[in-house]
Amino acid sequence: MKTLSRLALLALLSFSLPGRAADAPRPSEEDFFGNSPTVVDKPDAFARGATVADPLQIGGTYYQQWNAQFQDGGSLGGTPWSAPLQLDVFLDARPNDRLRLFVSSRLLYDPTKDQDGNPTQGSSSSLVQSELSGGTTTAASNPQVVLDQAWLKFDMDHQVFITAGKQQVKWGTGHIWNPTDFLNAQRRDPLQPYDQRLGSSMIKAQLPLDSHQSNLYALALFDNPEAASTMQQEGGAFRAETVLVDAELGVDAVARAGLSPVYGADLSAPLGPLDVYAEAALLSGPGNETFERTSAPAAAGAPLASLYKSQGLPGPALQASAGLVYDFPWRDNRQATLGAEYFYNELGVENRGLYPILMFTGRYQAFYAAKNYAALYLTAEGPDEGKHTSYTLTNLANASDGSYESRLDFSWLVLENLTFGAYAAGHYGNQGGEMDFSLHTPALSDNGRPIPAMDVADVPVEGGMSLRMGF
Repeated sequence: MKTLSRLALLALLSFSLPGRAADAPRPSEEDFFGNSPTVVDKPDAFARGATVADPLQIGGTYYQQWNAQFQDGGSLGGTPWSAPLQLDVFLDARPNDRLRLFVSSRLLYDPTKDQDGNPTQGSSSSLVQSELSGGTTTAASNPQVVLDQAWLKFDMDHQVFITAGKQQVKWGTGHIWNPTDFLNAQRRDPLQPYDQRLGSSMIKAQLPLDSHQSNLYALALFDNPEAASTMQQEGGAFRAETVLVDAELGVDAVARAGLSPVYGADLSAPLGPLDVYAEAALLSGPGNETFERTSAPAAAGAPLASLYKSQGLPGPALQASAGLVYDFPWRDNRQATLGAEYFYNELGVENRGLYPILMFTGRYQAFYAAKNYAALYLTAEGPDEGKHTSYTLTNLANASDGSYESRLDFSWLVLENLTFGAYAAGHYGNQGGEMDFSLHTPALSDNGRPIPAMDVADVPVEGGMSLRMGF
């Protein structure tokens, strides 16, 4: 692991540091400071490409949601709802075509939560609800301001391209499940209209090999996923991608201090009228475990360790997804896309009774908890004359526990830059499964730490709407 990390860092440094000519003369004072303190001749600077007419752009996205979960047996007045507001603001500076600075910050606020980010009514099941939504269990201030991205991009002699700072990098080809997305600590929520995760701190060097239709990447990672405050905590990554015949292929490897290396490969290619894609991840190390439920009853006060047993895998764990996409016209000048995807997760569980245990021990990851998943989705442009509307039907299946979710999303470009969205989702199948979740557990304990009783009602239907404006 340390060897791979150091190799990636050395490769990055070799890309980043220009060679020093043995007989290169020392630059004169004029080279350092210029011949005179007069203002630069702007028209001449534009002609040389030294600067641009509009070097700074300011913009962002306003995204307001209203979501409600209609619980089984609950009253309308007691229906849980949330109204998360997200405001992204960015600065994009491009003084010339070889240099770019990008900074994006994010404001988050939900009036249905208190200043510590907890529901105003309070609930012992807030931890479980956060896990089910793919969120984090760490309480955050409300409102909250976070840094999404802050990076500087430049090139070395037009050969190597460097991006340094907090940035968003996604690997892999999966649309719903993305096991080779190694550089992000959090999995993407496939039901969100766009990727809302924050960037990660790294230095990325890209070496294009145009004659071979290939790219090489070397990265130094400063999130582990926690911040690396010493040299020995850093991580390293490498990726190579190329085009072979009509197929796009990629292989990658990542090593972080204290964690075992992970390896991945992905491809996408046309196959007649279809586009096919696949990716696979090999997760090495002793931390790979499978879990089984014991026969011990979940009685009040029972220790959590008595309810399950774990066993380490003899070799690397495999996670793999594959899918196909078919684009077709559903009427004159109107396109539609039909897609299907399957995901196999060797680290997943098959007994839905293990989900609470995974949550209480910090091992639960939404959409990656079970062993087998499948999806079928259909997206179509609307019939309106301006093609301002679109519809997406997504069907997700947890094939291991027999639970399902179907969701219909509607999008309408009301005004230029202003989009109205609405969705309705149904959860069905085996109650207590991941896609139709409910939970009723007594108070338990984990190495002396009390775990309060949980009572999470089934949510057969949920829905919401949103407004999103780009500026």
